[in-house]
Amino acid sequence: DISGTHSYVAGNTLANNGRGILGGTDQSLYERNVLYNNELGFRTGTIRPSNRVIKNDFVANDKPVEVGAGPLRIWNYDGEGNYWSQRPTGLREDSYSPTARLDTSLREPGVGTLVSAPATAILDTVRETVAGSRQSEILDTAPRSKPVRPDTIERLETTDDD
Repeated sequence: DISGTHSYVAGNTLANNGRGILGGTDQSLYERNVLYNNELGFRTGTIRPSNRVIKNDFVANDKPVEVGAGPLRIWNYDGEGNYWSQRPTGLREDSYSPTARLDTSLREPGVGTLVSAPATAILDTVRETVAGSRQSEILDTAPRSKPVRPDTIERLETTDDD
């Protein structure tokens, strides 16, 4: 459970827990953490989206991210995003939202077509512009295709198998 301002949370491995990181900070940097096989990988509860969450590995968590009240949070910086093992294939290659219904719950062929459909764009626009209809969301516009710390993940997977 991290709180305060200007915190630096890096290089941690949080595995096989109920909750990984509970981030209640402002203007902080979370990087190179492995959140593996937790019930909840990362919970952000700050109202102001001022943290940088980059180069983390979210792997095999029951729920990768949970977001509290507040605006859209962008979890990448300068082209560096996070690795999401449960990211469905066939979705937009340029972004991923671990909190969006379409990005997380639909894993069938053709989901990419649904995500880019005009009706989906209209619904997104309405949610963005109508007061009270916007949901808190995490968006990674530069999701990584490979983990940042593959050796750590491999070690955890080997330990789980044993």
